[in-house]
Amino acid sequence: MKPFYPRAKAPGLYGLFPKGQREAVFAALRESEARYRRIVETAIEGILALDREIRITFVNTQMVAMLGYTAEELVGYEIKAFLAPDQLSDHVEQMDKGRKGQDAVYERCFIRKDGVRYWVLVSAKAIMDEAGAFVGSFAMFTDINERKRLEAKLHQQATTDELTRVANRRHFLALAHQELKRTLRFKHPLSLALIDFDHFKQINDTYGHAAGDQALIAVTQIFQQNLREIDLFARFGGDEFVLLLPETELGQARLVLERVRNVLTAQPLVLHGKPVPITLSIGLGCVVDDGDLLDTLLERADRALYQAKTAGRNRIMLCP
Repeated sequence: MKPFYPRAKAPGLYGLFPKGQREAVFAALRESEARYRRIVETAIEGILALDREIRITFVNTQMVAMLGYTAEELVGYEIKAFLAPDQLSDHVEQMDKGRKGQDAVYERCFIRKDGVRYWVLVSAKAIMDEAGAFVGSFAMFTDINERKRLEAKLHQQATTDELTRVANRRHFLALAHQELKRTLRFKHPLSLALIDFDHFKQINDTYGHAAGDQALIAVTQIFQQNLREIDLFARFGGDEFVLLLPETELGQARLVLERVRNVLTAQPLVLHGKPVPITLSIGLGCVVDDGDLLDTLLERADRALYQAKTAGRNRIMLCP
């Protein structure tokens, strides 16, 4: 690895000191360089330097360990070659700031040589020449992967139902509000269903709460297997679920839900060695006019759900 601090030529230095002192000065310079190299190479942070073309000119031992590449595989390449694809847009913005002489602190995700995403906190220092032109930058990288894992866990806990692993009520409402805005803006269809597990209390009372949990998970999995990626399925509370179907007319939504009901009928849940049929009561509503709110959709679906229950359960009722 090339020295990070190359020895500068100082032609006038020889005439400044007698021979004995000159040797002492050079020895002190060599010791100073060695000391700084030890600091850089033993730092717990990754350290790298970039030239004016944003190519890597130096990496310390910790930077090599962070990314899993050798120094030879890093030096000479543009740093963007090692970034996660979703980081490139912000990378361009940060590099533009650096060229203007602005220092910055920001988060960045790299892709290690083994393909794993690796998060760091970057502290970047722009290097300018005497004329004020950008000649490169120097950056320190701090591992923040544990913090990112904790943030992801907290986000999951805040947005996901612990039992079924689908969206919880709060997260559903937040996403549904945004989808409704988009629907009304572009005047596209949107349907919403409230889904109630028939006689769920009977399953709990007969087979126990663990069996009830198993039934909820089974219903969730069947829905997920029969829905599109753009559909939003969530546990609304207890034994009630909610489903948002973007770009879907009321009649189309009914066909989707009938398909799920048919799958449930054909695949009874086995509890304590016995097949237990699962049925659902479903109320279905849709966007009617530009003034519709999410509460309006939920009220329509709730009225239809009530009709499905009073009509004998195990059916879908529509409320335009």
